[in-house]
Amino acid sequence: MTRLRDVRRRLEATRTLGEVVATTKTLASVRVHRHRQAVEGLTASTRTLELAFEALIARHPEVVRPLLGGPRDRVGGAGGAEGADGAEGPGRASGGPASGPPGPLAVVVFGADRGLSGPFVGRIADHAAGLLADRSAPEAAPTILAIGRRMDRELVRRGWPPTDTTAAPQGPGGVDAAAAALLHRIDAWRADARAERLVLVHGRPAGGTTFEATALQLLPLDRSWLRDLRGRTWPSRRHPVLLGDPEEVLRGLVRETVASAVVRAFATSLAAENAARLAAMEAAEKGVERRLETLERRYRAARQAQVTAELLDVRAAFEATVGGGDPSGG
Repeated sequence: MTRLRDVRRRLEATRTLGEVVATTKTLASVRVHRHRQAVEGLTASTRTLELAFEALIARHPEVVRPLLGGPRDRVGGAGGAEGADGAEGPGRASGGPASGPPGPLAVVVFGADRGLSGPFVGRIADHAAGLLADRSAPEAAPTILAIGRRMDRELVRRGWPPTDTTAAPQGPGGVDAAAAALLHRIDAWRADARAERLVLVHGRPAGGTTFEATALQLLPLDRSWLRDLRGRTWPSRRHPVLLGDPEEVLRGLVRETVASAVVRAFATSLAAENAARLAAMEAAEKGVERRLETLERRYRAARQAQVTAELLDVRAAFEATVGGGDPSGG
């Protein structure tokens, strides 16, 4: 009886776990779709900013020319844009040491506060640690911002304790506030000359339930991207008209592109996180199914053993009763 009760308790607990896994899987699937739609929606704004840069280059090439010159040239204000998920932009996808100028390095590493996402945070932390090892100047410690408490712990384990940590947004509703706070930090770093090189490290979906770690350098602006814009043909017969001071327009465009890049990085990271969670839940679902099959076999065996024992007890009691009622044994 005790064994049967124990197996029944495990069976019920496993069924409850299966319901939790199924619910989490459904939520992750919905969130992946939602965040991917957000990333796709940002592509249009990226193209609009590119057209604005093209117009500025066409009307006032002298304003942008210094950005294509010496290695120490820089532009006022925070700047850059994202090139993730196949979209072109002034950000540079990073797979190794940068070819740009040395200078104070600031790295923002996008993690997560929620669990059940498999190796998501660990893989992003590995990518960030490799990038920091390649790009950090020996004479200057990098500025590192970890987004999410779990990312903070993972970076500490890899020998790169963050300079600061902030909470990760829990959904699309929190992205705007998180992006605004991050942009404020970037402005402060720029004012203190701590972010001559600015890199975002985050995950991005790679199709289905897979993801990959990527790094995008936002500052300095990618010269190859600017040269590509300079060589493009304006898409209409009407030439653009620039309103305002060209230098002010350039600073405004740089601020807008880095803002777009930050929002896109948050959305892409959330999509990758939920893709990883979806994959983890699919694996957990299969594990729960195997566990249920095993427990159900054990339950049936234990139940059969209990029924057999009860029948044997009934038979023994019957035989004892019959035998006790006939003293002669006849």
